[in-house]
Amino acid sequence: MNYNLEHYVYMNLVKLGHEVRFCGYKEKLGRLANPIRMAITRSKLIRCLANVFWLNRINNEIKRIAEAFHPDLVLSIKGEAVKPETIEWIREELRAKTALWYPDDPRFFNSLVKYMAPSYDYVFTASEKAIDMYKDIGCKKAHFLPFACEPTVHRRLSLSDEWNAQNNLDVVFVGTYTRRRGKLIKHLENAGIRVEIYGPYWKYARGS
Repeated sequence: MNYNLEHYVYMNLVKLGHEVRFCGYKEKLGRLANPIRMAITRSKLIRCLANVFWLNRINNEIKRIAEAFHPDLVLSIKGEAVKPETIEWIREELRAKTALWYPDDPRFFNSLVKYMAPSYDYVFTASEKAIDMYKDIGCKKAHFLPFACEPTVHRRLSLSDEWNAQNNLDVVFVGTYTRRRGKLIKHLENAGIRVEIYGPYWKYARGS
C-alpha cells in the first residue's frame, strides 16, 4: 500500500482486531497522485476541475465500498479527495459515524479544510491551536490528536562504526520539502551543521 500516516492507521486498527477496508487513490493515479493532491489542497478552482476528471470516480468508489461493507466508522486521513457530499451520503444512508483527522493544520485551513470539515461528525487535528478554528466553523466535536510512532518502523538502529565514520552527521531530517523547512535546513548548513535529508521534493529544491 505504501502510504504514510494512512498506512500506519490501517495497520494498527487491524492489530486492534477491527475489520478495515482501505480506499485510496494512489494506485489509480500513480506518479500523478502527489502533485494532484497538493494542487487540490491549495486551490478551490483546481478541485472543481478535478471533480470532472477523477474526484467523482474516486467518490463513487468510496460509496460503493462503504455500501457493501456497511462500516460503523468512516475515517478520512486528510480527506482532500473526499467530497463533503460523499460524507453526508454515508451519514444519512448508512448511518455510519464519520471522522476527519487532519494532520497539516493550520496550513491549508482556509484553502481546503473549512470547506470539508463541517460535514464530519468528529474532527481530529494535530494542532491544538486549530481547535478553536474548527469550532468557529461549526465543528463542535473537534479534538486534539497528536502524532505517535510505529515501534516496528520508528526505532533506534544500531549502526556500524564504519557507517558512523563515513557519514558522521549532526542532524538527520525526515519529511516533505516546504519552503520554511528548506530555509531552516539551509540555516543549519550555513552554521556548519552536517545534515542528511530524506523525503519528497528535496532534490528539486536543492538542485540535485
